[in-house]
Amino acid sequence: MSDPYADVTWYDAREFGRPSLGWLNEEREQPFDRFPASMQEQISEDLWGLSNKPAGVYVDFCGAPDRLFAKWNLTSPMPQGDKINRTPQSGLDLYGRDTCDNWHWAGSRSPWNPPFCDGSLPYGDLDGQERDYRVYLPISTRVDQLWIGSRTPLRPVLNPDLRKPIAYYGTSIVHGAGVSRPGMPHACQMGRMLDRHLLNLGFAGRAWCEPAVATALGRLDPVLYLVDCLPNNTPEQLRDRLPEFLRILRAAKPETPVLLVEDRRFGGSRFQPFRQTEYREKNRMLHRIVQELQGEGLSGLTLATHPDWFGEDGEGTIDGSHPTDLGAWRMAQALEPKVRALLERI
Repeated sequence: MSDPYADVTWYDAREFGRPSLGWLNEEREQPFDRFPASMQEQISEDLWGLSNKPAGVYVDFCGAPDRLFAKWNLTSPMPQGDKINRTPQSGLDLYGRDTCDNWHWAGSRSPWNPPFCDGSLPYGDLDGQERDYRVYLPISTRVDQLWIGSRTPLRPVLNPDLRKPIAYYGTSIVHGAGVSRPGMPHACQMGRMLDRHLLNLGFAGRAWCEPAVATALGRLDPVLYLVDCLPNNTPEQLRDRLPEFLRILRAAKPETPVLLVEDRRFGGSRFQPFRQTEYREKNRMLHRIVQELQGEGLSGLTLATHPDWFGEDGEGTIDGSHPTDLGAWRMAQALEPKVRALLERI
């Protein structure tokens, strides 16, 4: 059997840079882990495992390929189940800049024959026009190697964005639970809308505002922090955890703004009064915490408010809590103007 890649040149994706990762001056266990290796002894085993899943991590490169190929190696088990969509969990997602210089979806690749996966990205030929491309890594499976292949030369983007990134700390909603492709979490969509690098620090079920995480975030140098932790905390837990988390963060980065995101409204809450009560109590606690910290002299705290991030029709989630592609798009559309307005004031 002939080698389908005989005339393909392979590029280690690390050669193109990793602008969607923080702590690049610190050691990592594997090259696309979202936390540095030093965090393993400071956080729970569950959180460490989640941080090894490269949700929102991407590589950018440019060239004029007529075909693109990818090889990637999965080093943690793929999620199992007959209803699991393997493309977001363990596959790749390709975007390219269109003629208006906007990011536009170009194709995706599901994993075949894991743990070592390969194939054309996307299926079929490309137009061979010179442009920037972006490949998003899987949401829920650890990756230690990624190669991009082409029959024509590829290289790092000619004019890399050297502006400070946005650091977005949050829950499974930020992580990307519920979407259909690795590039579809609302944080990823918002990053493309703003055309700004964004560090996805969403950890499914574990946005518990630990002091060690706040300390680590304080070692970053972003233009803005987003803190979106309410879905993983009760009002009482917010009262106990969030103030100290924010004090640590502001002590480390007193000039960097922090945008705190109100809770999402549960999709079926109009039929469940307790959901409405929970939603209101969490948001009230968030406002109270911000007011109290401002009274202590902590500046730079701003609230991102919205009546229903996923839309009022109840069609934006898979389970009431986690957005579908539609819900993620709606949240990105609602949150992006608030982030843009804050960035314009910095």
